[in-house]
Amino acid sequence: MRWILLFIGTAWCTVTLSAQFERAFSLLMQADSSFLLGKFTPTDTLSIAQYLYLVQRLHPDMRIAAAALDRAEGANLGAWGALDPRFTFHAATKNYEGGVKNNELSATVTVPVYWGQRLSLGFRRATAFFDRDYLTTPDGEPSISLSLPLVRNVLTDPTRTAIARTEQGIVAATAALDERRNSLSYAALADYYAWAASRARYSIALRLFEVAFARYQWITAEIARGERAPIDSVEILQEVFRRRSLLVRARNQVERAALSVALNIWRDNFTSSTMIARYTPEVLPLPAMLDSVRIEFDRLRARQRRPELRRLQAEYEQVQFDVRLARESFKPALNAKLSLYSPAWSQPVTQLPTFWKAGLDFELPILYRAPSGQEQQALAQRTQLAALIELNQRRIDNDVLLAATTVNATFEQAMLAQAERIAAELMVRAEQQLFERGESDLLRLNLRERLLAEAQEREIEALQAHASAWALYRWAIADY
Repeated sequence: MRWILLFIGTAWCTVTLSAQFERAFSLLMQADSSFLLGKFTPTDTLSIAQYLYLVQRLHPDMRIAAAALDRAEGANLGAWGALDPRFTFHAATKNYEGGVKNNELSATVTVPVYWGQRLSLGFRRATAFFDRDYLTTPDGEPSISLSLPLVRNVLTDPTRTAIARTEQGIVAATAALDERRNSLSYAALADYYAWAASRARYSIALRLFEVAFARYQWITAEIARGERAPIDSVEILQEVFRRRSLLVRARNQVERAALSVALNIWRDNFTSSTMIARYTPEVLPLPAMLDSVRIEFDRLRARQRRPELRRLQAEYEQVQFDVRLARESFKPALNAKLSLYSPAWSQPVTQLPTFWKAGLDFELPILYRAPSGQEQQALAQRTQLAALIELNQRRIDNDVLLAATTVNATFEQAMLAQAERIAAELMVRAEQQLFERGESDLLRLNLRERLLAEAQEREIEALQAHASAWALYRWAIADY
């Protein structure tokens, strides 16, 4: 009974393995296709310039940063609104048993001046008042008034500080937009170069599979004619299976890289573009090296172009305005006001009698705790920003030098990988000639081709690393 069960189990395993083998063998007879990207045939090349244009124009991160810039411009417009002329109107009457107790009407146009002065044009009519000073003639009283600060709010005031802060806020928001564009472009280019590298790897894997499959067909034909031992078909078939597996893996890398690139491309209605399957990437750029003169020039230029530093400098200027306003609050407030008015409105202008009214307003804080606290906060924030500016300048220098050394190192790696690939190609050609003359075997030929594939893989990795290093260098000098 035991031997019968063992025989049945062995037969079942044999049938199962045979079915799996037949299914795997049927995959060799089918063209390799992508479930995600196979619906379309690539018909055009998506260049790096086109790709960056699409990313920088419609990506949600760019729209968020652009909206922040719109908010900053709106805040600046609102700050300037403090200087808008204002029109006020007041009319009231009060009666009592037997008559009208008072009746008043006033209209005033006030024009604030940027430097703190305030000009007012008004008309007032007040009758039946017990207050003789407030009483006017029945025709009303036109007037013109000027109010100006004498001690406090001369060099700066809350209105001017708010305007200056919002103007620097626009500079900071613009720098934040540039910072987002710089970082997003670098990340998007890294995805693009991974896409290009995966395409190159897939081309190599496809070519290797096609060579092995054609060799398998040729060898099986020779075996059928009795010109070769049957064991050679097993050797080459094993290599065909291995290369088809590598081809499937390379295809999956293309799919994943293409989806990463597609995620960076958006439409106006915030939907992701699905047209990436219609495009192929540009080939990886040729290696190039940086010299010391350009590195030093770009290092100095990066301090002026890096948006992070410009944003911090704008914030530093905002704090400077807060410090000035806090120190202005230590001064006593002394405001002068002069008004000219005429009680006779019906006469010609040249004959109107003119009277004047002048006054002074004085205010002196006792403990100065409010301006002291404001100054202390502003000075502490200024110290923090000054330290951040110095830190970012050091980081910018380090970013440029690090990216430059990476560019030059990957350049050397790309050159060496290219030389290794050329040597591997020469060895494959020599081994093929030996195999065709019968002086070599499939094992050594397959080994040579594997070494060539590994050399080509290393060359692609080196070119991708070099292209990514250039993308990092462009980010370091804010070249996007």
